[in-house]
Amino acid sequence: MKIQSVKFKLIPGILFLLSAFPSVHAIGTVDTGWMYVEKIKKLESRGLFFDSWEGIFEVTSYDKKEKCDKKKEECFTPVDKDQPFSIRKNNSKAVQFLRKKDVEGDFLIRYRIHRIEKLTLSSRFEVLDIIEIEKKPPENFPRKLVVKRTGYRNFNVEGEVLRFGRQGICFKTFEGMYRDKRSGKVHPFSVTQKEMADYVYTAMKYSEPFNIGISDAIAKAVRKSDYDIFEINYDEKAGSSLVE
Repeated sequence: MKIQSVKFKLIPGILFLLSAFPSVHAIGTVDTGWMYVEKIKKLESRGLFFDSWEGIFEVTSYDKKEKCDKKKEECFTPVDKDQPFSIRKNNSKAVQFLRKKDVEGDFLIRYRIHRIEKLTLSSRFEVLDIIEIEKKPPENFPRKLVVKRTGYRNFNVEGEVLRFGRQGICFKTFEGMYRDKRSGKVHPFSVTQKEMADYVYTAMKYSEPFNIGISDAIAKAVRKSDYDIFEINYDEKAGSSLVE
């Protein structure tokens, strides 16, 4: 009888600890960054002990099993993808934004993907923040940034970055996906330098397209893509400047 009494006394304490430290059910973060969202398809409140908002975004992606010829630039055709997401109940800013009736068109979300689904959320994809996209960067924002090239072949595309963030558990790398304005295709890319990563994060907040300097890397190392961004330029094609 004493053992059962102790067990019942422990239950409220355990529940309190889980509510006070909601991250105890998750071990680390796999991916965190920013992503364009085309529209919201579903949003609803869920939960019994731990309330949260759950829904589905429509985002741009590509089919990794697409049958195509990479040499002829046939691959990476954009497709619409359903992205399940969760928002904590106390994240009132994000919830209020999505509950507005006039939420149409693209907007930008800051997200975190957990290694293990959290007890307080229904999905591993958590929305941390949401912002509306502005037309042009402020006047004090540099119109270009050039860093060292890492590949044997370098070229320019005009377009926009649709997703960008830090990925990995042991080795954190900057990974993203851009859309080529000319071809309409999308393509994964990596960034190897922190200075460029910070610039990309800021450029994503504005809808003005820019030129992207791509370096076709000789070796991937720990990166996921052999495409590395070495320049972003709002006013002219990338590649005219050289940084050694």
